[in-house]
Amino acid sequence: MPMVSKKLLPLVFIGGALGTSLRYFVEILVGNLPQGQVILTSFVNLLGAAVLGFVSAHKFFSSSSMQGFWGVGFLGGFTTMSGLAMITSSADLGLSNWGPIYWLLVLMQLVIGVAAYRLGLIVAGAGKK
Repeated sequence: MPMVSKKLLPLVFIGGALGTSLRYFVEILVGNLPQGQVILTSFVNLLGAAVLGFVSAHKFFSSSSMQGFWGVGFLGGFTTMSGLAMITSSADLGLSNWGPIYWLLVLMQLVIGVAAYRLGLIVAGAGKK
């Protein structure tokens, strides 16, 4: 079955709803902390990248239905690039006093996110023969 399929739509939808709900629940827990939104967004994106690496490589998740539910749906809903973009744009895209720090955060999330994804692949045993 191809990765893009009408049959996978319900799984992707349910996974996305659950992932988004979990992110929102975590936001409720840390939302009142100073810089809570920035901490939350960084946490979910980096954790999501690591788990996505694991899900992408582990044989338990190898079917298209598991990839659709966990990879595209759940982790797609849990992580939030749009949240990171919103936080950065609210800092006037680098023109405010705090703006450069938010751009550094975007860059760090990209670099560390790729490393976290790679860590997930390693933990899942990718490349073992």
